[in-house]
Amino acid sequence: LGLPDRDGAGPVRFRHELQYREGLKWGNQVAAFRWNHVFGPKLFSNLTLTYSKLGVDVGYATRDSLIQEEPLQLLGKSLEYGRYRSSIEDVGARFDFEWSPGSRHQLRFGGQATYHRLQPGVVQYDEKTEELLLDPGPSGGQYESMELALYVDDDVRLGEALSLNVGLRSAFWSGDRPYLALEPRLALSWAAGPRTTLHASAGAHTQFLHLLSSSNFGLPTDLWVPAT
Repeated sequence: LGLPDRDGAGPVRFRHELQYREGLKWGNQVAAFRWNHVFGPKLFSNLTLTYSKLGVDVGYATRDSLIQEEPLQLLGKSLEYGRYRSSIEDVGARFDFEWSPGSRHQLRFGGQATYHRLQPGVVQYDEKTEELLLDPGPSGGQYESMELALYVDDDVRLGEALSLNVGLRSAFWSGDRPYLALEPRLALSWAAGPRTTLHASAGAHTQFLHLLSSSNFGLPTDLWVPAT
């Protein structure tokens, strides 16, 4: 681009430079180990060890510059930067038992432990407005927590057409602060006919992990965050 200078001596040349970079990295890792053992005709156990990891990293950078060539000088520039990161890593162990004390009862009980490591993060910077959005949280955006649970439930045969399931689960969460929750559950089934079965159930459930979804991108850019 050339424009006359103020003294009319000749054109003043300008150069416009625009640089843009972007990147996307995401993937899953999953592993599991399972071991079953029969203690006897009435007692059965199942041990499960699991590992899983989801990682998403999206970034972009834009630099816009206006340069005067003679004499060489930078007349103006703008910088915009953004990064979207979400990671959740779980290591867990679960021990389940099934016990049949009689023809009318089928008991299930056990426990589980899951270690969570989450790294949610959103960074946006615009040099024009000097706007910086950054919420790193503890340890640079890394959250670590432990989830423990114990449960017991019983399938009771009340008759030829009526069955009842009653259970209780206790859940403990240790993160920024501890939470303890009791989760009772009750279900009733009635075979009203050869082709009709009626069910009624009630229960309480606790959720310690939350998924924040964004509809602005056609990419896997959901954020996993823990209860705080």
